[in-house]
Amino acid sequence: MSAMARAELRGEPETVRMLIGGHWREGRDTTEVIDPYRGEAVARAPRSTREDLDDALRAAVAAKEQAAAMPGYQRAELLRRVGKLLPE
Repeated sequence: MSAMARAELRGEPETVRMLIGGHWREGRDTTEVIDPYRGEAVARAPRSTREDLDDALRAAVAAKEQAAAMPGYQRAELLRRVGKLLPE
């Protein structure tokens, strides 16, 4: 069971974190994600700062050459693994 599902069972929204440069981080501030059908908060999403954006861009630029050098099948496997990290 995902962390989001466990939080939902407890009746509290999960706080989502950001994955930047291979490291999870919390946002300095969050905003509630509201389920439009129930009108209830289902998650707290981070509000990215300029620093978060700069760090994410630096990480993407640093990974570009490495990703370009990978064969297609390795990139596909990497994307599958990343997809498994995303909450359901």
